[in-house]
Amino acid sequence: MEGLVEKKIYSSIFSNPVFVYSAIWIVALVLFPLVEFSFLVDSNPTINGLIVASIISFLFIYLFLKNLLGSDKNTTISGFEISFDSNLRFYLNFLFFLWLLLFLLTCIIQGGFPLLWLFSGSGKTYADFGLPILGGFNNMIRNFLGAGFFFMYLMTKNKRYLIYVLILTTLIFCELSRGALMVFLAHLLGIYLLIERQKLKILVRMVLFFLGLSGIFTILAFVRGAGSDYTDFLLEGAVGYSFFTWPLIYFLSPLNNLYGNFENLSPGYYPNNVLEFVIPNKLSQLLIDKDIASNDSSNLLNEALNTYPYFYPLISDFGILLAFIIILLMQIFISYVYLKALRGHLGSILMYPPLFMCLALSFFHPYPIELVVIFYPMLVLGLYVKNFRLGISTGLRKLEL
Repeated sequence: MEGLVEKKIYSSIFSNPVFVYSAIWIVALVLFPLVEFSFLVDSNPTINGLIVASIISFLFIYLFLKNLLGSDKNTTISGFEISFDSNLRFYLNFLFFLWLLLFLLTCIIQGGFPLLWLFSGSGKTYADFGLPILGGFNNMIRNFLGAGFFFMYLMTKNKRYLIYVLILTTLIFCELSRGALMVFLAHLLGIYLLIERQKLKILVRMVLFFLGLSGIFTILAFVRGAGSDYTDFLLEGAVGYSFFTWPLIYFLSPLNNLYGNFENLSPGYYPNNVLEFVIPNKLSQLLIDKDIASNDSSNLLNEALNTYPYFYPLISDFGILLAFIIILLMQIFISYVYLKALRGHLGSILMYPPLFMCLALSFFHPYPIELVVIFYPMLVLGLYVKNFRLGISTGLRKLEL
């Protein structure tokens, strides 16, 4: 049993939400006109203006809240001293066994998992894996576990916590879902950048991380049938970008989809598209207003490249102005949680990884309005439930924070 742990968190540019968001979108705006892909359309000045405005607003919101809350330098995490080992560790163990039970139940009901289906030739794909509602709930637990166990490792340097992370990562790869893998790894990266304070080490490991991620995407493209042949995506005479071609395709295609379909959007000022992400499919169909013209008409490259940036459903439902106001509210919440995390609030530290993920993958999918993010605070609050009891081999143990 580890002793109580104290550690200091320093404000690092690599974990700063403004830096993360700005870096993602500035790189996207710069690369888009430079790459030679045949499926890219012309950029849209209105969308570009929204992106630039959201970067500027994020900076001002963060600076205002930082000044309001006071200095964050060299803050001691006193919260880690409060039943750190006896509460968080057992809470994570409990959730791990719950998650594993639900994962195995899904495999039994569906007769396997995507990687097994691929080699057995069953005809099923990664899109067929998962149970309604339960699948999203289990993914949320998995992401929390990844961030929680990795946090425990960073705090204690006990490598047994990395075994849990490795198990979770391996089973995600068995699902052949690039989205699930990106979300999970973004949670790990978020907690790592928040805890690690050696900036040179961070920089080196981030380079290695993105190189490894590029390799993973290339492998996933191969096992999912796309292979290494990306010539159809290139302009005539272009030679491609070798190792980085598939990552660039995945990175730029969501923004390209929005550019290509922006003129077709006609906001109905009712959350039709938002409801599809917030509420499970069968329930959302009951709430969708069918009298409002659908904004689903789109010109996608193919079914594998069918993603949009995070603000697509907001623009589609509410228009540019209201979408920007909603983005401002998101930025206020994210900035507040991050600044509280820097001040040693354990709940905020555990809450930051999904918010970091939303920013890092804001180019890829509207994760901020997904149930797996909206209900994530419930898992964090579970750590604070008094009289929380866990059944383990030695019996029930009462945990109090």
